[in-house]
Amino acid sequence: MSWLLLATGYDAEALHRVADEQLAPRALVRHGATPDVEVGVYGLHYTATALEVSRSCPHPVLSPDMRATRG
Repeated sequence: MSWLLLATGYDAEALHRVADEQLAPRALVRHGATPDVEVGVYGLHYTATALEVSRSCPHPVLSPDMRATRG
């Protein structure tokens, strides 16, 4: 994946309108994207409170050589 455009918001209807109009493949191609643009709309169905996050195990810091192999 060369580029990723992420649009977020609280109003699902407004995001769908933006995805259908300003972020539609034909609109992105007009702004320089290649014709093989893939568009997806996803919804977050899980949230965590600050307390829940604080109880989770921290992720280890990866060295630069490990980042290349493990992302």
